[in-house]
Amino acid sequence: QADLDQDGVGDACDLDIDGDGIPNDVDEFARDPSKWRNGDVAERLGDAAKQNFGQVIVNLGDINNDYADDYVIGTPNFKASTQVNGKTKLLNKAGKVEVISGKTGDVLISETGRAAKALFGSAVIAADIDRDGLMDIAIGSPGANKNTGEVVICLATVAGSFDCDNTITPDTSSKASLFGS
Repeated sequence: QADLDQDGVGDACDLDIDGDGIPNDVDEFARDPSKWRNGDVAERLGDAAKQNFGQVIVNLGDINNDYADDYVIGTPNFKASTQVNGKTKLLNKAGKVEVISGKTGDVLISETGRAAKALFGSAVIAADIDRDGLMDIAIGSPGANKNTGEVVICLATVAGSFDCDNTITPDTSSKASLFGS
């Protein structure tokens, strides 16, 4: 379970998520980044309020061997950008997934959706998919391929590094199946 304020209590059970001494149920600034102990992680919370930052948070365990659990954060409504013929094109709701160091708050890996409305990061699981002893990640992108959807498999290659070139798509006869949600 994630512990974004690093107080030793998982966020789902933390009655004072920002560590300011005021219980969440009466704290009008319970997610006030200036009060958090790890400012780098907290700044990300304010970045993308309308982009559903943190819709999915998955504990990966310690993938980079720094003795702190790392985690994946899904932001399915993230607005990505790409270059097309030398011009920047915005991809609304492309989505993004970041692997975050639980010790430093640094972004270890960042992957974005490949198309507008892909909703990449709507669902995330962590498991040793290829049974090599390293934690892999499966990322749902239900809006990809005109809502047919897809799942991107990121296989761990070494501690803290992933190969995300593996995609699973449903049978093309499955129209608007939202596979990967």
